[in-house]
This record gives sequence, C-alpha cells and structure tokens, in this order.
Amino acid sequence: MTKTVLIVGASSGIGYGLAREFCLRGYKVYAGSRNVSKMDPLKELGCFTFSLDITSKESIDNAKELILKDNGGIIDILYLNAGITAKGTLFDIDMDLVESCFRTNVFGPLMVLQSFHKLLVDQESTVVFTSSIVLHTQAPFLYPYTASKTSFDLLARQLAVEAGKLGIKIVNIRTGAIESEIWAAPYVPPKGSIYYIDGESIGESISPNKTPADIYSKRVVDDIERAISKQRVYTCVYRGAKSWMAWFVGQLPFVSVYMPLILRVTKLTSLFDSINKRLRVGK
Repeated sequence: MTKTVLIVGASSGIGYGLAREFCLRGYKVYAGSRNVSKMDPLKELGCFTFSLDITSKESIDNAKELILKDNGGIIDILYLNAGITAKGTLFDIDMDLVESCFRTNVFGPLMVLQSFHKLLVDQESTVVFTSSIVLHTQAPFLYPYTASKTSFDLLARQLAVEAGKLGIKIVNIRTGAIESEIWAAPYVPPKGSIYYIDGESIGESISPNKTPADIYSKRVVDDIERAISKQRVYTCVYRGAKSWMAWFVGQLPFVSVYMPLILRVTKLTSLFDSINKRLRVGK
C-alpha cells in the first residue's frame, strides 16, 4: 500500500530535496509551502503541492481539510521541516525578526501538531523533525535561530513523552551544514553598531563545507524508513556536515575550551581585538 507523507516547508533546500526523494521512492507526497510556484518541478514529478503558511492557524486547518477530503485523512509521515533564520548581534537585532523566528520555528509546528493530532494518534503516524545541531553550539550572531531550533528540538522530545504511548513515533533529525538558501546572505552589522567595521560582514560559517540537499535527503529517508521498521517511539539521528562534531564540541568546557575555539573558527578573535582597540582609544 502506498504510504503518504505530508511535508511542511518544501519549496527549497532540505524540504524540496525530501519531497523529491520521497516521491521517487513511490510515496504519495503532499508538499506545502508559502511559495507554491517554487514547487512546480515537484508537481511535475508527481507531488501534490499546495499553499501552507505555518504561522497561520487558518492555513494549517485548511491543510488538514485538504488531507481529509483528498486522501481520507491518511498521513503515514508528518514532516515538520519549515524553518527560517535571522542573523544579528544581541545588541542590534530587530525584535520583529526574533519573534518571526519563533513563530515559524516553534509556534507554527506546535499549531500543526494541535490541528493534526487526532489523525496522527488514530493512525499511529510518524512525525519527523528537521532539528539542528545548533542546540550543541553558541554560534555567534545566530541567537534567534539557535534559541528557536533548540526549543523545536525540545518539542520533538516532549512529543515522545506525551504521545509516544499513544502510538505516535518521532524521528528527530539533528541537522548539520546543508546547502540551503536560508544561509546564503552574509551578516553585516548596521551602521552605529559596536560591531560595524566599514560595511564588512562578520562571523564566518562554522562549517563552510555543506552537504548537498539531495544527498542529505537520501540518507534521511533511509533513516526514517529504518526507524519506522523498528517501531521505535523516539529516534534521534545526526545528519549533515559536521553534525557529530558539533555534539562533541558541545561537551567541551565552555569558557576554557569552547569559547576560544568558536571565536577562532569563526574568525572573530581579530574582530574583537579591533573593536576593543577602537572603543578604548584615549582611555
């Protein structure tokens, strides 16, 4: 029998690659995103694409009605993938960006679970989370993303505690560096910021070498199928460039080892030297 997967956030990067991989393996794929036109190639491949705004309860409820009418409410796999990032220093970042990160990365997935929970429990479905290795790190200038994705990871574990005995299975994919549009733009502090230096971007990527989304998707779908076959309540998998290394680094002593390491890797040591020199001229 053909299995059905609903992917929340499928217009680019990881979500797009996953929708394509599931479809190629014979799954019935429902791919939802705010940008429907970007999913046209998925539609041509055989995916059912539709508009879905994860920050809107009305849009989420409409997605549930679509699944009920078009597929009898069948969802074997619910894939919570939608996510955004926001870059900025703690001193400068716009609070609207912080709130937007939490609306998309935390509150939206929670609203999806609330809307779909009866279908998921009734069918003992699998819920997959695109989590992140940032919960093990304190990457500079990524606080909104790090904080919201850490909360999202907690949501996966909380779901296992509260619904594992009701038949729902959880697969938590702690994801490393993947080729994706959300990481494309460099961060340049605003003029007037302590960190502003002649319009230069700051904070090098911790992992400049990124795993292509299609390769990541193949490995992750293998992981999901393996987890489902073993009927585990909760499965945690590390995938993507430097994913296991992030876990290891996160265990290091914070002040004596981790902080000097992260500043060196992101090339911020010289930045802070320049800032301190500028701020303390004449003192």
